[in-house]
Order: sequence, then structure tokens, then C-alpha cells
Amino acid sequence: MFRIVSGVLAVASLAGTALSQLETKPFLYDWGEIEQYGPRLRGLWQQDWNIVNFTTWDDLPDKHDQIPVACTGAFDDWLAPFKSADFTVWEVVYNDCDQPFHFCYHKDVSESSISPIGMIYNWGLVPIGMRQYVGNAVIIPNDANLPGRTAHQAGPSVVFQEDFFVRWSVIAHELSHSLDMYKSDTPGLRFSESAEWRTAVAEDSHLSSVYGRSNYVEEFAEIGIMAAYDIGTEGGLPEVEERWVEVAHQLDFVAKAFGTDLMLGRTGCPAKVSSTYLVPKSDQVGARVEVPEGTEFFTPTEPYPDFAKTQ
Repeated sequence: MFRIVSGVLAVASLAGTALSQLETKPFLYDWGEIEQYGPRLRGLWQQDWNIVNFTTWDDLPDKHDQIPVACTGAFDDWLAPFKSADFTVWEVVYNDCDQPFHFCYHKDVSESSISPIGMIYNWGLVPIGMRQYVGNAVIIPNDANLPGRTAHQAGPSVVFQEDFFVRWSVIAHELSHSLDMYKSDTPGLRFSESAEWRTAVAEDSHLSSVYGRSNYVEEFAEIGIMAAYDIGTEGGLPEVEERWVEVAHQLDFVAKAFGTDLMLGRTGCPAKVSSTYLVPKSDQVGARVEVPEGTEFFTPTEPYPDFAKTQ
């Protein structure tokens, strides 16, 4: 469960992870090079307009002053510099899922970077089997207070600085984190924290990228970018990357974890992660929701497992 400990979110530890294997292992892609998969994924994830309807909560009398807790600094310290009152909540229904998706869009995001309609449209392009594992997506302005950070996943939410919600490799990376957490057969344990994943990494001669050296969770998400392309194309990775065999065991592991979730054209979202519960908006920077120690973040229908915040 999510729990507040002395006012700070308790983050699941990766204690015991043997990083030495990762720190010394060669990799396929240096900084930024794995982003070559972004345009490929954008070309792959083409589909017709699939939005059934959308509305802002500003138009709803019973919700205009409320916001999902995952869009606030009470849940995520990335969001502490922002007033929750400055976010507009968008509720969207797509034709491939009977449950709504909820976005939080900050007023200072430049529409030339990503407009609300662009945000909604881009999200709808991602295969439903992948985006169903996100409860809330949050778009914030580019912020100098978050140097070197682009996006991250924190439990049921993903947060993007505005320039990175149009970078498809970043979207695939973050949603791989979400799938890693929520599709795992073992509650509270990611696929990437399993002994089987470490074995797959050990059996390969390379990691996917230099960023994958950070830890096993990040390597899973980096491989997730490559796997998303491999699964979605008839010829797969061999058509664009002759070195794919150097990470073959990892690709096989992630492909099995994804299962049919990246199949194009599928419909239905039986594993849809719900939006987080609602709290009042605040016009104070860094305002936190007052909750007793030990409070669990959950929706009325389902609790969330422990999480490690990832980027």
C-alpha cells in the first residue's frame, strides 16, 4: 500500500540489488541514442481518432474544485512546487476502453509544446494494453527546479515535463514502468525486481543503454522501448538493430511480461488502474493534504501496491 511516513511517501527500496553487474556491463546505446525508437513508435502507433468524448472538470459543479491526489505534492514531491489549483483535470473516454482516463494539465504548460487536445490525442495512440496501467497522467511545465529530469512514474501516476510528452521513447519508457509494476503476478514486486529478470540480464552480453546501468528497474523500462517496437512490427528489431541478439534474453523476458498488451488494434481494458481518490484543490505552493500517518492511498475499488519511484 502507499503510506505516509512522517509526512513523506515511503518508497520501496531496491535493497539487495547487485548493481555491480550493471555498472560494468557494456551497453548498446549511449545517452540519448535509444530515442531513435521514438519516431519509429510514433509511426507504428498510428490509428484513427479514437476519442469518444472528453470534458474538463472545470465544467462539472461537483468536481471543479477537486483533483486526484496523484496530481498533488501530497503524493509526489515532483509536484510540490505547483499549486494544485493551477491544474485542469481532463476526463477522457476512448473507444477501446469503457473506463475514463484522467489527466492533470498545468496552466503554464505551453500549448505550442503540447496542448490539452494534443495530450489527449497522443495518449490515445498508445496501445490500450499499455496505457491501461496508468491511473493519472500529469503534464507540468518545463521546470528549472527539476534539473536533468524529464518524466517519471510513481505508482499509479506518470508525470511528464511538457517537452517530453511528445517524445515517444520517453512515453514507452514510463509506461513500461507502469506495466512492470501493475502486471506483475507478485503483489508489491515488479517483474524487474525478480530473480528471473536478473538472470535474463546476466545471460545477455549487453544492456540496452547507459541509463539501464542505473538499476534493474530502469533497464527493464529501457528494454521496454525496444520490445514495444519489436512486438509491434512484423519484421521486429532485426530490421533496425543487428545487435539485438546481445539483449535477446531480456527482450524475451519483457515480451513475455507484456504478453498481448502491445498488440495493435486490441480493445478492452480489464486491468485498468483507477484514478486516485479526490482531494480539494489548493492555491498554496507545495500545499499538502492533511492525512494521518499510515493513511493508504487508494481508490474506493482497489488498493495500490508498494512502489519505487522511477524515472
